[in-house]
Amino acid sequence: MTGVRTKTIYIFFVGILFWAVTCTVQKAYQSLSKEMQPAYAIDPLFSNNVHQNIKQFVQHCDAKDASIVENVQQAFPFVHAISCEKKASGVTLYAVRSKKPFMRVNDQFVLTRDGNLFSEQLFADDVVDVLPTLRTVSNTTSRIAPEIIACMKRIPSEILKTHTVTWIDAWHVLFDEKKDINFTILCTKNTVLNQEAMRYCERIQDDLAQKGLLGIRQWVADMRFENQIILSSGTGGYRHG
Repeated sequence: MTGVRTKTIYIFFVGILFWAVTCTVQKAYQSLSKEMQPAYAIDPLFSNNVHQNIKQFVQHCDAKDASIVENVQQAFPFVHAISCEKKASGVTLYAVRSKKPFMRVNDQFVLTRDGNLFSEQLFADDVVDVLPTLRTVSNTTSRIAPEIIACMKRIPSEILKTHTVTWIDAWHVLFDEKKDINFTILCTKNTVLNQEAMRYCERIQDDLAQKGLLGIRQWVADMRFENQIILSSGTGGYRHG
């Protein structure tokens, strides 16, 4: 009888020990699995949806696949660069950088500095909201002509912050103040605004304001000709007659 009781106690303690070991192994496995999940440093220029899409794409890739970086860039053409680094802890860190946003185009797209157009929904709202604004009359969906990009890059950033640029053609590049005071500056691709020209236009605006004429009608300062500014009002032609 004593032997049976001893055997029962032995089996009981063996069972307890087995249960404890099993729990410990499970917890260790779960902890290890959690630690081995990849980590991400994704550019804050991207929207939250893009963050999630990139993570899901990487998680579905084979971690041992050497072409994973190339695959990400092919799947997400708005990614400028991606790198992966194996940390000492065993975690793989994926760092993803965005192409540099340059201008917002037609309230639908973001033009990057390398000349590509992407949906503005790919980027964070606070990034899109502060971008300079470019409007085009053509149906632009994939690229902006190199001559337009070259022209925009010559415009001082201070002017881009305060004016919306409308490209009609190389002979008609319009600058409208975002304050909407009915004053347009008309240039060509070769005579785009600089700080000196802007000061002349500001003097004209001040003179119109003193006479009570600013904001009443549409004014156009035509700067397409050398050493002169032609001021006109009306609705003919490209906002001037």
